[in-house]
Amino acid sequence: MTDETIGLQLYEALKDQGGLSLVTSLLTYAQIQELKAADREGLVRLFRGSGYEMIQRLKREPADKLAARMVREMESRQHHGTLVLFGIALLMSR
Repeated sequence: MTDETIGLQLYEALKDQGGLSLVTSLLTYAQIQELKAADREGLVRLFRGSGYEMIQRLKREPADKLAARMVREMESRQHHGTLVLFGIALLMSR
């Protein structure tokens, strides 16, 4: 698979790692479809509300590593009660 299909790879990796609902719960149906069709540039646009470090990871890391990082961060945020703040930041980036 290539960087042109990184969005679909990320979607599948999130499913495989059990974190799909954690991440997609903050996305609309249209954004989920955008994720599946995204290349690297599309991922950066979709998650542009993320911090600098995550944007750099979106530009270069393989999908399985991105998924693992996203799942860890979302679980941590959920655990610490900041999931709502992350969702607001994501929505504000639109």
